[in-house]
Amino acid sequence: IEDRGNPDEPVMVSESVVELAGSLINGLQQQVADGALSVTYEPDKVVVRFADEDTFESGDATLVPRMRPIIDKIVSIIARCQGAITVGGYTDDRPIISNRYRSNWDLSAARAVSVVHELILNRQIDASSVTAAGHAETNPLVPNDSAENRARNRRVELVIPHANMRPR
Repeated sequence: IEDRGNPDEPVMVSESVVELAGSLINGLQQQVADGALSVTYEPDKVVVRFADEDTFESGDATLVPRMRPIIDKIVSIIARCQGAITVGGYTDDRPIISNRYRSNWDLSAARAVSVVHELILNRQIDASSVTAAGHAETNPLVPNDSAENRARNRRVELVIPHANMRPR
């Protein structure tokens, strides 16, 4: 749980948020334990965060093959959700040197789109309910002041808002 509020004030978390986060954690125990992804929740959403080094090769937006079965597991769990699911790609603050991507904006958007393609591939999730967004180096999790921190900031996040957690 990420605590973003006053620790003295109780925060009401919807039962459906806790249920979905629990289902994702249970279904992805090995990947969570390995650090390939994390599942967190806030009162209004569940966030599945993919570690960059386990998801993409450096400077590339093609999913590594081992991620496909993991995304299939996620799809089987979140297919019951209705409405908008946002997939956001993030980079660190170092400029990219690439013939394929003009900037970190291009790379982060392309990575988000790669994950969206996998989410909608088997049609369990309606393509019209998923949005891809590139965020480049905006909204870092931690300061970009070390190699370890820059690695944490390079990520893809699936955000499932609270209102969407209803059986299909």
